[in-house]
Amino acid sequence: MTITLFKGKNMNLGQTEVLIEDMGLGGLRFLSNIRLTTSDDIILQFQAEMMGETVIINGIIVWVKEIRDKLYP
Repeated sequence: MTITLFKGKNMNLGQTEVLIEDMGLGGLRFLSNIRLTTSDDIILQFQAEMMGETVIINGIIVWVKEIRDKLYP
Protein backbone atom coordinates (compact mmCIF):
# COMPACT_ATOMS: atom_id res chain seq x y z
CA MET A 1 0.00 0.00 0.00
CA THR A 2 1.11 3.53 -0.67
CA ILE A 3 -0.42 7.01 -0.58
CA THR A 4 -0.45 8.31 -4.15
CA LEU A 5 -2.42 11.54 -3.76
CA PHE A 6 -2.91 13.89 -0.80
CA LYS A 7 -5.15 16.94 -1.16
CA GLY A 8 -4.72 16.85 -4.94
CA LYS A 9 -0.92 16.60 -4.84
CA ASN A 10 1.06 13.56 -6.01
CA MET A 11 2.95 11.79 -3.26
CA ASN A 12 6.01 9.54 -3.33
CA LEU A 13 6.24 8.12 0.20
CA GLY A 14 7.29 4.54 -0.44
CA GLN A 15 5.24 1.46 0.34
CA THR A 16 4.20 -0.56 3.36
CA GLU A 17 2.87 -4.10 3.47
CA VAL A 18 -0.70 -4.67 4.60
CA LEU A 19 -2.79 -7.83 4.85
CA ILE A 20 -5.69 -7.88 2.39
CA GLU A 21 -8.56 -9.68 4.13
CA ASP A 22 -11.28 -9.35 1.53
CA MET A 23 -11.64 -7.92 -1.95
CA GLY A 24 -14.87 -7.78 -3.91
CA LEU A 25 -17.58 -5.58 -5.36
CA GLY A 26 -18.07 -3.91 -1.97
CA GLY A 27 -14.44 -2.81 -1.82
CA LEU A 28 -11.19 -3.95 -0.26
CA ARG A 29 -10.71 -4.68 3.45
CA PHE A 30 -7.17 -4.71 4.79
CA LEU A 31 -5.30 -4.85 8.09
CA SER A 32 -2.49 -2.45 8.93
CA ASN A 33 -0.52 -1.31 11.95
CA ILE A 34 -0.73 2.27 10.60
CA ARG A 35 -3.68 4.36 11.76
CA LEU A 36 -5.14 6.17 8.75
CA THR A 37 -8.14 8.48 8.72
CA THR A 38 -11.25 8.48 6.56
CA SER A 39 -10.84 11.26 4.02
CA ASP A 40 -11.57 11.87 0.36
CA ASP A 41 -8.29 13.83 0.29
CA ILE A 42 -6.12 10.70 0.68
CA ILE A 43 -5.93 8.31 -2.29
CA LEU A 44 -4.32 4.96 -1.53
CA GLN A 45 -2.92 2.46 -4.01
CA PHE A 46 -2.80 -1.27 -3.34
CA GLN A 47 -0.73 -3.70 -5.38
CA ALA A 48 -1.30 -7.45 -5.11
CA GLU A 49 -0.38 -10.59 -7.00
CA MET A 50 -3.39 -12.69 -8.06
CA MET A 51 -3.16 -15.79 -10.23
CA GLY A 52 0.21 -14.70 -11.59
CA GLU A 53 -1.02 -11.19 -12.46
CA THR A 54 -0.24 -7.90 -10.72
CA VAL A 55 -3.44 -6.13 -9.70
CA ILE A 56 -3.41 -2.41 -8.81
CA ILE A 57 -6.36 -0.89 -6.97
CA ASN A 58 -6.82 2.78 -6.02
CA GLY A 59 -9.26 3.95 -3.39
CA ILE A 60 -10.08 5.87 -0.22
CA ILE A 61 -10.64 4.73 3.35
CA VAL A 62 -14.35 4.61 4.15
CA TRP A 63 -14.20 3.35 7.75
CA VAL A 64 -11.62 2.54 10.44
CA LYS A 65 -11.94 0.40 13.55
CA GLU A 66 -9.17 -0.58 15.95
CA ILE A 67 -9.59 -4.33 16.46
CA ARG A 68 -6.61 -4.80 18.80
CA ASP A 69 -3.92 -2.51 20.15
CA LYS A 70 -2.48 -0.75 17.09
CA LEU A 71 -4.16 -3.06 14.52
CA TYR A 72 -6.65 -1.42 12.19
CA PRO A 73 -8.86 -2.87 9.45
